[in-house]
Amino acid sequence: MRLPRHPARKGFELTQPTAQTLSDELTWLSILPIIDTGLLRRLRTEMQWGGSELESLIWNHACFSQTSLGLRMPDSSEAQQYRAKYQQQFAQTPQAQRFWQIVHDHHAQGFEGLRHLERLSRSISEHEHDDAAHCYFQRVCATVRQASSASAHAQALQAQCRTALLSLPDHLFQSDQQDIAYALYAMAYQQEIQAGQWPESLKPGFEPARLQWLIDQEQSQQRLQWWVLQTSAQGDFICQPGSPETTSPQLPSAVLESLSAIPPTYQVLSGSKPLRRGIVRPAQVFSAADMPLVVETSMQRVELEAIQKPTWALRIKANRSGLAVDLPIWQGKSVTAPWLPGTGTTPGRWQLPAPFGLDEWGLYADLTVREVTQRFRWIAPGTFTMGSPENEAERSEDETQHLVTLTQGFWLADSVCTQALWQAVMGGDNPAHFRGSPNHPVEQVSWNDVQQFIQTLNAQFPDIQARLPTEAEWEYACRAGTTTPFSFGGNITPEQVNYHGEYPYAGAEKGRYREKTVPVKSLPPNPWGLYEMHGNVLEWCGDWYGTYPAEAVVDPIGPVTGQGRVLRGGAWGLNAGRARSAFRYGREPGLRYYGIGFRLALGRGKGASKVSEAGETGRQATDREA
Repeated sequence: MRLPRHPARKGFELTQPTAQTLSDELTWLSILPIIDTGLLRRLRTEMQWGGSELESLIWNHACFSQTSLGLRMPDSSEAQQYRAKYQQQFAQTPQAQRFWQIVHDHHAQGFEGLRHLERLSRSISEHEHDDAAHCYFQRVCATVRQASSASAHAQALQAQCRTALLSLPDHLFQSDQQDIAYALYAMAYQQEIQAGQWPESLKPGFEPARLQWLIDQEQSQQRLQWWVLQTSAQGDFICQPGSPETTSPQLPSAVLESLSAIPPTYQVLSGSKPLRRGIVRPAQVFSAADMPLVVETSMQRVELEAIQKPTWALRIKANRSGLAVDLPIWQGKSVTAPWLPGTGTTPGRWQLPAPFGLDEWGLYADLTVREVTQRFRWIAPGTFTMGSPENEAERSEDETQHLVTLTQGFWLADSVCTQALWQAVMGGDNPAHFRGSPNHPVEQVSWNDVQQFIQTLNAQFPDIQARLPTEAEWEYACRAGTTTPFSFGGNITPEQVNYHGEYPYAGAEKGRYREKTVPVKSLPPNPWGLYEMHGNVLEWCGDWYGTYPAEAVVDPIGPVTGQGRVLRGGAWGLNAGRARSAFRYGREPGLRYYGIGFRLALGRGKGASKVSEAGETGRQATDREA
């Protein structure tokens, strides 16, 4: 369409309105269902918006779409902002009164439906109930309901209802005007709904079940299951109606029940805001990019996110049985756990076979020896900074910080070896000094004694590959993702750690001194569910004691030879500083002391076989005293 030039200007050198002016005019126009050329010109002149160049800008603006009747602003985030601005700045002002008077006067002799549509739009925009507009559309709905669907009159009225829906804002189904909105929708799409042909896209907040009355009574009582299946490890989903026998051999991520005539709806979310909404079609596929996804029926609602590989799993896979994960090797065997779908409000879960389990700290497995059970936690591979910073209080020179990468995960006992476990494996006498309970740590065991214990245990369970952790594995597990002196933070108390309370760390207050060990798991665990990594008893590691490298290392196992084996963790009779995550001892492998015990590791990481070799003795390291 060619607009006439401004009478006072030549050519195309027209004054452009300011951004603020243009924004204001778009705000006014955003609430109109249809804007014809005559109405636009009249508004421009009578509202004194500016010259004819404004008409050209509006007519070609990206916010508007052109129809046979004129311009309309389809609902979008930008349109919603303009309509919100109208409600906040212009609604129920003298300017608004003038604006609507011009609009109504312009269409006074026009199509009755358009006049009422404008009144309906105004009432919604200004949160006022317009009885005349509502009554009109209620009459339209009643006429459509009663008339033959083949009649020209009914079809024309139905078109009115569709126009009204297109012209009204998205939030209509979430407002106090929703009754009229549902009536319009029912009449606009009556035939389609009765035939099960629901529109592809839906307004936010629209509930198909509200139109159940359009469906045949017998049909409306029929129930149907909808399966939501994750079809790949990457997170692709498919929605499929049916039953386990007719749908798919795969295990679904969720199962929802729906009325057969009322299809489920879906919402693709961006944060908490719906990004896209529509009717779920049979065999509809959603990609990993469509997450998170909400699927809702007239009876149930489930929010789906692609099931990712858990940190404790080796891999996630999809096969004919559904989603599954491979668990870490246990007793020489590869174990697979399937995904069990949630139903209703019950979330889905991984079905872990015995002896595996999941809790707030992650994956664990239980090893039982003659009715004595030791729990092992899976420690996933990772990278951390080993040693202590130079400004850490009470640090030693042998704690040089360096980056360590552990490329393989391992199983680590959640507690030190108890007296009960020692006797279950070794039989005979209990070597411990403190024998108050079988759940107390076994102590007074040398590094060499521990190797005999490990050999005996591996003979009973040939595939568990029991060993001592490397020093790097021990500190990685002790820190549990922390960088502070202790896994509990910058300091500790006797309520957290069993140490010599008369000698606190870094000037802290003195505390209780127990003068003995405490039962395992009687003090709080670290963030990875490992108990008494700090204090109670020192713990043997597999490495020879030696000097740290300054550079980054991968899967370190310590020196090839040495004079002492590494001890870690502090003890009941030592000061708090020696319970730090970075503190290290080197002692001869034959040393026995009632403040020394051990914690088992399972599985052979890279180089672990060298660490677990037994039988070597050496001279006691002389740089420190226990």
